[in-house]
Amino acid sequence: MAGHRPPGDDFAFLDDVNAVAVAVSGGSDSLALLHLVAEARLRRRPALRLWALTVDHGLRPEAAAEAEQVAAWCAALAVPHVILRWEGEKPRSAIQARARVARYRLLADWCRGHDVPVLLTGHTREDQAETVLMRQRRTTSALSLAGIWGERTVEGVRLLRPLLHRRRAELRQMLAARGQGWIDDPANEQVRFERVRLRRELAAVSVDPLLAQAAAAQRQTLAAAARANEVLKRHGQISVLGYAQMARQGLAELDGLAAEMLVEALLRGLGGGRGAEAARRRALLAWLGTGGAGRRTLAGALVVKRQRTIVVLREPGRLAPFPEALPAGGRMDWDGRFRLTGAPGTEVAVARQGHRPARVPAALHQTLPELRGDGQRVFVGLQRLEDTIYERVMLGIALSPSYL
Repeated sequence: MAGHRPPGDDFAFLDDVNAVAVAVSGGSDSLALLHLVAEARLRRRPALRLWALTVDHGLRPEAAAEAEQVAAWCAALAVPHVILRWEGEKPRSAIQARARVARYRLLADWCRGHDVPVLLTGHTREDQAETVLMRQRRTTSALSLAGIWGERTVEGVRLLRPLLHRRRAELRQMLAARGQGWIDDPANEQVRFERVRLRRELAAVSVDPLLAQAAAAQRQTLAAAARANEVLKRHGQISVLGYAQMARQGLAELDGLAAEMLVEALLRGLGGGRGAEAARRRALLAWLGTGGAGRRTLAGALVVKRQRTIVVLREPGRLAPFPEALPAGGRMDWDGRFRLTGAPGTEVAVARQGHRPARVPAALHQTLPELRGDGQRVFVGLQRLEDTIYERVMLGIALSPSYL
């Protein structure tokens, strides 16, 4: 995983995939990325499927018209375009952060539903510098100061940022030379947003020290992730029934960042995908490091401390009991833990206590999904949970969605 790709072949990954989507807001960065990807596709693989995706957050009256303008620009490039809309009631606070989470969810959902394995975003050097400066003022954690990663995995979709080493001014010069306009988001001029204030502050200084700090923090994070991953493999066991057990001795071998990453990966992987705030995560770690036994809940997970082991599973009371149905494709990601397949329309619900198989503890049984159809009930084991948790630890993805 590269935090900053060196100048060179930014689009070598196109040789290894069959479809790519570009998130295109209409701003200069994302439009420049679309132009560059479209050109690279023609040179390398004309048959590659390429899509442009625009999210209409519905936060401004002009947003719908702007999305249509992006559609027209994409049509001129012969790139299919899709508008994704953020439906429902909008937040009144932390608007930008919550809109970011919603945006990535919509983009990843579309990519998964259309068999598009790679999503591209147009983040630049300036975006990286702003992110690091913002986090510098709040924390010294390498996990945070690593800033924007060049490659991540978001809900099963590979997320790449091939322009992290490129300057925004350079990209705008390219668009201007081609007669390509772009949309300037008015939110980028509102000083009530922290990022806007930081952008103005950075306009007169070199961003190189901030980029160097991000690169160093990413190296530190990856080293901690490797330690956490090695301990998990040696001392941990992850069951297809959706729980993890590891020796307390293993967790005691880790400290600081590595211990936090391991605990967060387990909470996120087994607790429904939410993750925990840093302060509460550290409090849990401190408790796990003390003697005795007990249990605590955090981030949708139940953590059981025994004399020699620690067990992490889904908190039963956090699961919605009402049934769902498998969609038309017959496939569903359930509770962020199970990937279910079956006949479309098959009912999916939390397993019933009265039909508990032998040797499955009651607390665990109440966290499992059950497919119901034709008078039968079928329990579904986790698919690739072990790989998923290892991947999250290895890639440092034990972060809140705002760190995307």
